[in-house]
Amino acid sequence: MTMKKKCIRAVSIGLLIGVFVYIVNSCSPAVAADINVTDQYKTVINQKPYHAEVCYQQQVGGDRTLDTLTGAIIGGVIGHQIGSDRSGNRNVGAILGGIIGNNNSKATGGYRTVCKEELRWRESSQTVYSHSVVRFQHEGRWYNVNFKK
Repeated sequence: MTMKKKCIRAVSIGLLIGVFVYIVNSCSPAVAADINVTDQYKTVINQKPYHAEVCYQQQVGGDRTLDTLTGAIIGGVIGHQIGSDRSGNRNVGAILGGIIGNNNSKATGGYRTVCKEELRWRESSQTVYSHSVVRFQHEGRWYNVNFKK
């Protein structure tokens, strides 16, 4: 805390004490009964980290599209090399190559369980003291003074 803040705090507390002394010494007990001190509280959220293992289903190797296309291309190239009507053979070779590529694909599809550790936060709320307020009346006017105990 800086020296300026310490000085301001000391002056504030001194002023508060001075007002109380003035009221007690110069007022009747009925006026002194109008002094009210209330404590103010606030809610604070506390966060505590912890690790949790989280598992989920992940799709694996289920797409046979690449194997089918690869088979169709290879079948088309081989079909183009066979026979005299190369255009028709290329089309038939591509169709057969695509079927063979799809059937021989090792892509099984499906899901597997994948687990990983995540950082999470456990929250709890707590009510703590914030400050106090003294409310008093002096010469017909009400005053509020905030201070910390």
